[in-house]
Amino acid sequence: MTSEAQEKGRTILVAVDEGEHSLYALEWALDTLLIGRLPNDCVYILYVKPSHANLSGPGLAFVLTTEAVNSLERYDESIFQKVMESVGKMCGQRKVHFEVKVLTGDPRDMITETAETLKATFLVMGSHGFGVIKRAFLGSVSDYCAHHVHCPVVIVKKPESLDDDE
Repeated sequence: MTSEAQEKGRTILVAVDEGEHSLYALEWALDTLLIGRLPNDCVYILYVKPSHANLSGPGLAFVLTTEAVNSLERYDESIFQKVMESVGKMCGQRKVHFEVKVLTGDPRDMITETAETLKATFLVMGSHGFGVIKRAFLGSVSDYCAHHVHCPVVIVKKPESLDDDE
């Protein structure tokens, strides 16, 4: 590694959501990628909030009332706070300094844009393990990012043996 790269450190972007798979991916990143961390390594936690103003998908579209949007936003905020509590605890236990970025929009676009903006060394994200049919309807954020992000993308799948323990 060049002295310039050592001086700059690595930029590790970890995309998280409310799912246990993304928090497992964060745990994996902290325990694996940061074992021999450099003093100038930067860890960014990216959380993408959905936009509820207009919900639409293939063959479906809704316009929500202001009250419904406000209710969804309060719910999203409570979920976000729980996720950040878990993130803070994991990083705190490992004495890892991190910065949180919160964006609103399509996770595919927001993750891709953030990885490019930060010039991420790695993008780490969890795999929900959707089957073929569910993935066809919902799409796979990790698959999209693997094909569109210009840095190494580490997709961490939570082992089934750990799923059984919960």
